[in-house]
Amino acid sequence: MKGNRFFSVSYDMPTHPKVDMLRDMGGGIVALGRWVALMCLLYDANGVIELTDLNRRMLAKRLETDDVDGFLRSCAMCELIDAEMLSAGRVASRSVCDQLEYYRQKSEAGKKGNEKRWGGKNRKSNRTSESQS
Repeated sequence: MKGNRFFSVSYDMPTHPKVDMLRDMGGGIVALGRWVALMCLLYDANGVIELTDLNRRMLAKRLETDDVDGFLRSCAMCELIDAEMLSAGRVASRSVCDQLEYYRQKSEAGKKGNEKRWGGKNRKSNRTSESQS
């Protein structure tokens, strides 16, 4: 399994003021679970989910709610997702997008470092050529 299929969740996330507000607004621990599930979906969708009819149905199923719009509005009121994007028909979380951008930059830096170190060749081919010399 690739390492980029994971994201970090701090152990105190359930008591973060924004998450705590979401829990108070509707659903308690169920709202927390829905938020974590929504983060999973956002990471899988590269940070943005278009709110088409099909995606609304998918969200309702995955978040196990009949009131997707209400849950998303609550998330926007708590500043967990971007309210402007939601009004434009997209679900996006700034923190998820920032984290995905960080991962992308880290990957690009790693690729550049690999090119400098190995001259664009992978280790195996370098070792093979060195041992033949």
